[in-house]
Amino acid sequence: GQALGELVFNNMNMMFIEFVKRDEAKIAELRTAIRRQNRILVAAIAV
Repeated sequence: GQALGELVFNNMNMMFIEFVKRDEAKIAELRTAIRRQNRILVAAIAV
């Protein structure tokens, strides 16, 4: 429960930090990347 939440939060936080560093970054790209990585993370945990 809590550990999974921490993993998801830490991953999203790092992705957001990288997002704001890039001037040309688009929010849609960030959202797509977050969905892709969270989907993989949740699938790996479900195994």
